[in-house]
Amino acid sequence: SIREYIGGLFKGTLAVIPPPSPADMAKHTKTAFECSPLAADQSPRNKEREQDNPIPAKVGDGSPIKYCIYIIKENRTYDQVFGDMPQGNGDPTLVQFGRDVSPNHHALAEQFVLLDNYYGPGDQSALGHRWILQAFPSTYVHKYGNGRNNQSPMLLGPTDAVYDSAKAHGLTVRAYGERGLNTITPSTATWTDMFNDWKNGTHNVNISAQAVIIGLRDIYHPSYGAAESAIPDVLRAETFLQEFRQFEQNGQLPSLVLLLLYNDHTAGTSPGFPTPRAQVADNDLALGKIVDAISHSRYWKESAIFVTEDDSQDGLDHVDGHRTVGLVVSPFTRHHAVNSTFYSIVNMFRTIEQILGLPPQNQYALAAQPMFDVFTSKRDLTPYTFQPNQIPLDEMNPAMASLKGRQREMAKFSLAIDKSSPDSADADMLNRAIWHSVKGFGTPYNYGRPIARRHDSFLSLLRLAGN
Repeated sequence: SIREYIGGLFKGTLAVIPPPSPADMAKHTKTAFECSPLAADQSPRNKEREQDNPIPAKVGDGSPIKYCIYIIKENRTYDQVFGDMPQGNGDPTLVQFGRDVSPNHHALAEQFVLLDNYYGPGDQSALGHRWILQAFPSTYVHKYGNGRNNQSPMLLGPTDAVYDSAKAHGLTVRAYGERGLNTITPSTATWTDMFNDWKNGTHNVNISAQAVIIGLRDIYHPSYGAAESAIPDVLRAETFLQEFRQFEQNGQLPSLVLLLLYNDHTAGTSPGFPTPRAQVADNDLALGKIVDAISHSRYWKESAIFVTEDDSQDGLDHVDGHRTVGLVVSPFTRHHAVNSTFYSIVNMFRTIEQILGLPPQNQYALAAQPMFDVFTSKRDLTPYTFQPNQIPLDEMNPAMASLKGRQREMAKFSLAIDKSSPDSADADMLNRAIWHSVKGFGTPYNYGRPIARRHDSFLSLLRLAGN
């Protein structure tokens, strides 16, 4: 069978193509221009755009949307979360975190728009976060795999990140947790300690965060938790909401907000950590509470919330291993809709640029169509009310002493994962640990259903990036 898990998609190819004649080259050039998503003036072709669409036709044109909140999550496929939604193109046999685990993801997709043909070009986090922030991973990251969360300039793409561009164009930006490192005091603090701080309103654990990348340091929240599975997402959400309440009072919400919600990555079956479904439920509740607060605020009428996974490395999908979870939440979103337009993270990136009046940073962003057909000029100000979690957030993985056989081996593997470094674990093993945690250790691991054709990984990447 064909595995539509990202780690099984890589195949090397070599092609020998005879050089075209000058006459053939002229024909090919004409065809390329006809197929280009760009008009002659380099603006996107606007076939899907209403005349009064809130997404501007050209960079610099006005938009009724003044605030973009860009929420970044970790590693889930579409089928893992939305495969149980009958209105979309899902496979319910691959669902691991369905409505019972992620009621807010489901409710948001139903109240606003379900994107069932949305993809992440990256195959793991070093690529995924570069696509999200720059729409351009460097050649170094492609060649050398998962470059870690460090300050190496080789990790960054050659063009400005969206936060650099926004600052250069005079916009205000605030970053929460994305591309940062934590100092946690006491250093022995556990997930339970921090969860109890959130639950009881105490402050026994101190979190200090610093941006890794220099361009983020002047806009970084100093106590919002960066990547670290021991920090509950509901605690991250409360830290954000404390500052958001201040913005409600002073009217100074930044034009662009970058916000990391990390814990749908999970810690596998590590003893001392919640089960994978509990960590995804934590992530879901945090997202729901953030959207609830924004939608009941003074800023809602001029806001758009964009939610994406950085990549879809840790899961299976029956369409393609790159297909992932994306949400667009706004009064201007087409409500109660299913949108099957082929979109990727780069389209979402370009849409944010277009709203904020930022010129495309590179060829990938330039060629990507803004998500015109996701939006409508008919503003619906109905707010969103968060759904309570159905899975206990403190449903814990079993202790090592109680485990035997495969379950014990999975727990030992999970314990060895660097919990503060995205995608540092062997992805296939982590997939198996999560699968068996949810489905049971007696349930055979599902490699995904065969599909009619395999996507060539290189061509697929180009197609996803340049759509």
